[in-house]
Amino acid sequence: MQDFLTHAPIQPTDADVEDIAHRKAMDEKRVEEQRRFYEVARKRAAELDVYMEQYARLSIEWDFLLTLDRFRRDIVERNGLTMLFKEIKEKQTIQDLSIQYQKFAEWLRIEVAATIYHLFLAEDNSPELFAQAKKIHSMIPYTIIKNAIRIANPAAVMSSILDIFLAQPFGARSLMQRIFSLTLNDGIRSFQKSIDALNEKIGDPVFSDKIKKFTDASEPIKESVRREAFDDDIDLIVAILRTEEIKPPLNSEQIGKIFNAYVAWNSAVENVDEEMKQGAQLFSYLKQLLKLYTRQRDKAMMLSMIEEPVTLQLLRDLFTIFYEPLVRVYKSANVYNSVTDFAVFIDDMIQVRSPS
Repeated sequence: MQDFLTHAPIQPTDADVEDIAHRKAMDEKRVEEQRRFYEVARKRAAELDVYMEQYARLSIEWDFLLTLDRFRRDIVERNGLTMLFKEIKEKQTIQDLSIQYQKFAEWLRIEVAATIYHLFLAEDNSPELFAQAKKIHSMIPYTIIKNAIRIANPAAVMSSILDIFLAQPFGARSLMQRIFSLTLNDGIRSFQKSIDALNEKIGDPVFSDKIKKFTDASEPIKESVRREAFDDDIDLIVAILRTEEIKPPLNSEQIGKIFNAYVAWNSAVENVDEEMKQGAQLFSYLKQLLKLYTRQRDKAMMLSMIEEPVTLQLLRDLFTIFYEPLVRVYKSANVYNSVTDFAVFIDDMIQVRSPS
């Protein structure tokens, strides 16, 4: 570790120094924002905990079996959602709700804030997720959705909304398909950049090609290669590269190279020989490449599945099933106004998150 940190030091350029200072400032700002967020969340959670403890003490007086866990289960079990919908139907504002539901709403507010913060600010891939959210937000026709909800009767609302998202005019892709395609294609392109970088480091297109063909191969071929790796007690990468079921076969020099890399990778911790280091690094690159190709293939298969007409019908059926319990609540609420509220909320979130 000491050699790794001190060997061959570099002299940063002016651009590097400026970039380091910028990253340091952003990290400090992110840490401060995270500290402030957790402080607010901690205070809200503490207030909620005080109520929870009081509820638990009262429960003990009524019944020793009533505890804090039961209160939480009451929300999601024992017709908890039915009771919640009934409460929402009868009360006009959150302040009018029963105390347990007011605290439940407060807990939800904290959870939503924490989720938004972690998705779009705190994680390493937050910039990519935020860019996707902006694109999807720009694609959703909020005005059309609002009018569909406002005009249609409660029983037909879900059908109208699904028509907006799932309709395929003149055989073109639906809005839902375009949204999924946008997200999945971004992921596929991101994986491809990493794959290209690894292929350049590996330096042997035959290795990369065999790994790619394995990820795209039929399940019987994959199972055969996995069984071979298990029976011979070798790494899956070695089994993939040496098998003749996936063309082209390796020559003797390539086989020797991959076996030497496998040995070096197994003994990389205690072996400091430069040649062995390079072999271990090559094997590490190959293992990373297999994971990236697999993940890219998964996204490609999901994209293909989204394009299937039967998938749209399945989504329609699922949405209809989940919508059924909400019809009664819908009848007594101006749900269409919530569409505008949600759109404005997303606009505000984007404005706050976007750099000034």
